[in-house]
Amino acid sequence: MAFGDGINTVNNKYYDMDNILNARFGESSSEVTVEFKKTVLIRNYETEVVDLMSTVKLDEAVDGMDRALITCILNAQLELQAYMSLLIRGKVGQTEYDQRKNKILMDVNSMANRYERLTGRSAGKYLELIENRG
Repeated sequence: MAFGDGINTVNNKYYDMDNILNARFGESSSEVTVEFKKTVLIRNYETEVVDLMSTVKLDEAVDGMDRALITCILNAQLELQAYMSLLIRGKVGQTEYDQRKNKILMDVNSMANRYERLTGRSAGKYLELIENRG
């Protein structure tokens, strides 16, 4: 087996996505940082880089699955904000915005469903409006 084919060459153990998402690094910080970058063509040979960063400090330490869901949500927030700004400024069209928005929503829902299936916990802890949380 070659390196990178999904098999650990030391003990022939396969680490799947669940192992990776549940990984713990001994972290004591409950801070998650996400960055979103997009290069937009303004005119021929002229581009603009949209660069957004967000950091959230949680009240509690989180495991790998929580961190993955939070990262997915934060990235979606940044990307939706960036695309809305680009749409308003006329840098992307309505069709491109709608397609990207739908892809982002599908990604977040897919991650939330996977989170709930693997952990047995509700993704609503992070996705529901604060006033609707239990």
